[in-house]
Amino acid sequence: MDENGQIIFCNNSPIYEISQSLSGTQGDFGNENSEGPFFDMVTLEGGATYFVYVKPVNAPFSTRRLGTCITIYNNRSIQSMMENVDLTEGTVLHLYNSDGTIIASSDYASLNTKLPEEMAHCVSGEFWECGGQPCLIEVYPVLDREWELICMIPRNEILKAMFSYTYFGLAMIVITVIVVISLGAMLWRNIAYPIRNLVMQMDREKQSLNRHIRIRVDLETKNEIYKIANQFNRLLEEIEELNDRILKTQVSLYESKVLQQEAEIYALQNQINPHFLYNTLDCIRDISIMYRAREIGDISISMANMFRYCVVRQETVSVKAELECVRNYLNIIQIRYRNRFEIRQETDEGIPEEKMPKFILQPVIENAVCHGLERKAGKGLLKLTVQYTEGGEICFGVYDTGAGMSAERLQAIRERLDRGTGPDRTEKHGGIGLSNIQARIHSLYGEGYGITVDSAEREWTFVRVVIPRSAEEQGDEGSSGLRKSSGFDGNPGS
Repeated sequence: MDENGQIIFCNNSPIYEISQSLSGTQGDFGNENSEGPFFDMVTLEGGATYFVYVKPVNAPFSTRRLGTCITIYNNRSIQSMMENVDLTEGTVLHLYNSDGTIIASSDYASLNTKLPEEMAHCVSGEFWECGGQPCLIEVYPVLDREWELICMIPRNEILKAMFSYTYFGLAMIVITVIVVISLGAMLWRNIAYPIRNLVMQMDREKQSLNRHIRIRVDLETKNEIYKIANQFNRLLEEIEELNDRILKTQVSLYESKVLQQEAEIYALQNQINPHFLYNTLDCIRDISIMYRAREIGDISISMANMFRYCVVRQETVSVKAELECVRNYLNIIQIRYRNRFEIRQETDEGIPEEKMPKFILQPVIENAVCHGLERKAGKGLLKLTVQYTEGGEICFGVYDTGAGMSAERLQAIRERLDRGTGPDRTEKHGGIGLSNIQARIHSLYGEGYGITVDSAEREWTFVRVVIPRSAEEQGDEGSSGLRKSSGFDGNPGS
């Protein structure tokens, strides 16, 4: 329809009649001041009912009226849509106008009837008796409340849907509870119970430490908690190993102090008044000079020097000082045995300035004289070597061509040296035994150092003492020097 109210296009003759009717009754559609859009219902001759939607058409970017667009719907098409709506059983859907007339309904029998007066004014959410049963009313306005769509749902249908959802919810709750219980049981079996068991066994381990009982954590599960338990067991083993090492170290230190005290007692026997002894030896030396007894003077000087060395309260001394004590001792031996023994000494350069434990070498020399050379008739050879090993350790070698020892005696000495755990009470002549020296070296430097003995009966004996250099860390075990020369091949006196 143009701006003058004349129909310019229509594709259906009944629709043309409706347009003519609207044009006659609403001739002001073409007026620019007319309002729109609006919705109306038209009934033609013959009873056909149509729904009409009228909307003005204006020029773009202007309020000037160009025409009017009229959209016409056949009532049968709306009724068909209402009848084809998928509703639950017993549910009714009505479309009624402002005067309460039902113009479309899912119940064809209710078409063109009046909606009950009390129901026309109801609101959504109320319950009304419909067909002998309570129904839930839902009202939806259409076209600015000129029409309204009312839906009446039987309460049984609502409850049926609610029951289905209730059953579904209950089923989901049951499934959720089962899943939660299963997960809880799984967590308890794989995490909580192993952790609880681990804590309980750790507590038992803590209590067993005071009773010196060794307990290990034992778990049945093979998961991350099991790995933690294994690491804890390894930690316990390392702690026990460290405790054993600390205990051995304490025992070794105690034995070292005992050995040191015994060495001092041995060195200071009968030394109640050192100054008196020095004065006595000086007096003897002066008398020897007066009577021209040179040997007596030499003995007194050597003994005085040895006494001075003994009273020095130092656990470690220089190799030079230890060799000087040995030289004084050998001077006395040579005078005593009237130069019966040939004495040789070989010392590597630089060794005299190294440090060593006190009274390590002199007792070995004394054993070589008392148990070797003295027991063999005729002349003998005593050779002392002080050298560096291939591994950089200090090696003292004492070789004598004395009586030697049998294989059984040699094996017994080696076994006692291998034990090397305490003072040797079986040595004769009141001397410091080789086992005592071995124990001192082990306590100071570790079991990688110490004494080795080789001998041939009636031929020779060779004693080898290996200690680390003074620049090395004390207690370093595993030196290659002692292990390389645990046995002896050949004649060191050659």
